[in-house]
Amino acid sequence: MIVVTGSVTARGSSLDEIRTLSLNMYIASAQRARADLSCRACRLGESAAAGVFIEQWADRAACWHISLGARFARFRSALQPLAAASTPIRHY
Repeated sequence: MIVVTGSVTARGSSLDEIRTLSLNMYIASAQRARADLSCRACRLGESAAAGVFIEQWADRAACWHISLGARFARFRSALQPLAAASTPIRHY
């Protein structure tokens, strides 16, 4: 099993935009991943000014293919101007 984690801290009042982008990415990713049963769990949480995600994948190949593909690159690009800080995406 592969676990993926990451977080982003909102810049100013951008938490609502970050929440919207994150939910859209989360829903699309979870639907696609669950269709082939490779995603074991997806969780999206938030604190006062930060969003956090945790995903569990069946194996590394599924994780790289779905979670870190072109869709995820577009998501990261959209988040960058809204973020004051972020943690690196980690795989365990």
